[in-house]
Formats: sequence, C-alpha cells, structure tokens
Amino acid sequence: MFKEIGDDVMTHILSTVSFADRGSIRVVCQRWRKIVASTAFRQARRAIGETGLVVVGSPCFLIADGRRVLRGAEIAALPGRLRCAVLGEEIVAVGSAVEGVSTAAGTLIDEPSQCHMKALDVSRGTWRNLAAPPVEDGAATASVENPSFAVVAGRLICAGGSREGPLPDDLSDRDDAIDDYMIHHGPPPSLPCGLYEYDTAADAWRECESMTLPVQEASHAVVGNKLYVIGGLYHDEDIEEEHKWVQIPVVQCFDADTNTWRVDIREDVAPHACAHAAAIEGKIYISGGISSGRDQRWVLVFDTEDNACSAVWPAGEGPERLWAYPGEFPDNGPPLFQCPSGCLDGRYVSLDRRMVLQRLEEDGSWTALAQLPGEFRFPAMASHVPLL
Repeated sequence: MFKEIGDDVMTHILSTVSFADRGSIRVVCQRWRKIVASTAFRQARRAIGETGLVVVGSPCFLIADGRRVLRGAEIAALPGRLRCAVLGEEIVAVGSAVEGVSTAAGTLIDEPSQCHMKALDVSRGTWRNLAAPPVEDGAATASVENPSFAVVAGRLICAGGSREGPLPDDLSDRDDAIDDYMIHHGPPPSLPCGLYEYDTAADAWRECESMTLPVQEASHAVVGNKLYVIGGLYHDEDIEEEHKWVQIPVVQCFDADTNTWRVDIREDVAPHACAHAAAIEGKIYISGGISSGRDQRWVLVFDTEDNACSAVWPAGEGPERLWAYPGEFPDNGPPLFQCPSGCLDGRYVSLDRRMVLQRLEEDGSWTALAQLPGEFRFPAMASHVPLL
C-alpha cells in the first residue's frame, strides 16, 4: 500500500513521527531513509515545531517525546564549564579546552586557541567550529567559560567576565549589600567586561554596550527581549586580603531593543554564584549555587513582571535554612552547586549530581524523569531545541 503513496504525502506522514523514533523509520527501507534525509522532510518537521531538551557535554543527551533519552554527538575536545544557547536550529556552545591551567578560580587559558565555540545540529548529529568570543593571552576564561551566554531577540550575546577594580560607590559603601567573599587560589585574573554580539554571517564577534558591573559565574535567563544577569562574582582590588572576590546582590538587565543596561540591587534574588536559571512563562527559576563556600540547595522564582522573588522549594523554608558546606548534603536530590537546569514541557527541570534529570512539580515535590548514563562534570542544558 505504501508503494502507491506519493513522496509528498509520505513525507508528510513520516514527519509526524516523533524525533525519538527517527532511527527506526530510517531503517525501514531505502525510500524512507531518502525521504528523512530530504529538505522537504526538514521543512515539514519545522512546521510541526517539535522541541526537546539537550544536555550538552561529552557526550550530549537529548530528552524528547516525554522522557525518552537519546545519546547525541560527542564534542571533539572535552570542554571545561560550558555555556550554551539555541540559535536558530542549532545549539551553540562556548567553553575552553581542558589543557588550560586549572586553579580554584577556574581554568586559565595559555593560548587563545584553547577557547572554542561550536554549533551542534541536533537533527543531523554534527558539530561545526565557530569563531570564539575575544580573549587575551593568559586571561581567565570568564568571558568564554562562564559568561552569561544567551540568544536575545535573535541575537547571540556573550556578556560577562570580571575585571580588577573597586566596586561602585552604591555597593562598596553598603556593608549589607555585600554578602561575603569568595577566596580563590592563584593570581586574580584581569578579565574582559564587555558585552559581545555574534555576527552569524561574518562568523565574528563585535563589542557592544559594556555591562554596568562586570561579573562572572552569574545565572542568567531571557524574558522577552531582555537578558537578566543575576548575581555573580566581582573582583575588588580595594580588599586588603589577596585573591578576594565579592558576590554582589544585583540583577542586571540588558534590553536588546534599546541596547541599554539597568542595574537593581536585589538582596532577595542575590548574591550567589555558580547557580543556574531558566525562564518559564515570564518567571525566572534560579537553583543551586554557592555562597561563602556553602552550597545553596533551593529554588527561587523571580517574577520579572511583578519584580518580586520568592522561594518555592523546599516548601515553606527560607533560603537561610538551605545552606550547608560541601559534603553536608546527601548526594541525592536536586538542586546543588553547578547542577544545570532548563525547561521541559513547560516545567522546571534540574540535572542532579547523580545524572538524574528531575522535574519540579506544582506541589514542590520532585519527579525523576530519566537517568543519564555516564558521568561528566559541568554540563550545560539547552531548552526548546528544534528537532528536525
């Protein structure tokens, strides 16, 4: 019967099959394999609009069609702390090669060639190299390894890094505006503090309006045409002790329509560093992080419309009850320091240290969705990835 169906109709039929079953339909026959590889099939899939969640690391994993886990393409060089964003139909990941000099402050780059940016076509399972954001010889990878990295109004933005310098007066004169200091071993790096935009046509970066406060290790999320950079670390040269970093309680908002920054002191949202965030229906969910050397095990919700923040997990607990030094928390249960998070089927999800993907339910409980095989450090997570 299928032989009597034209290729155009067959293309439409096969395009309705879930991406998770792509491997099965490809091996049915040579004709189906040819249809799946055609441009018409990708166009039909694009019209359907199926999306999934991708954990970016080495290897990558795709969660599609509910809880089904597919193993994806390997990254050629094992990266350090990755950041990723969905640009068009690809995932763009930025990071640094592991050959850099490791310190408690992160991975230092000996050569600019150790920085990389790659794009993953999830549907084809292929990576390609792109131009990495600017970095100077010997600079720490804050602008490449742990920036705020996101697509805002169709523009790929890399914002972050830190530089040596005193805190602005409105922060340094307020003792209650500074939570505590992060001590890192090794020399404090001089870091870029700009905001860079990627030109897809030229495969090059250009510097845009600089951030108001240069930070690294901040959490970030996009709501509408605005990028919210929350908390992070800032190096202050006026501190007497060496190698001191300040966790600053600010929310910085970049408006892509006006190319301007707004800074709000928000001690209810920050300070924290090394946390992860995801935007769901105008609200930014923030989880994990570290403060004063203590892991933060909580989920905060920042409502950008109401400009209000609240703790949603654990239910009824204040954030001050959820701090502990590393090792004091049990290994199971999200979210912890450096546990990536995202959105799957409209709900907040976090990948815990056991490589279990867990979903936050409306009643504040967690549901384990999938166990990812293997183990790797500092993965990133991309939500709403087009599955063509």
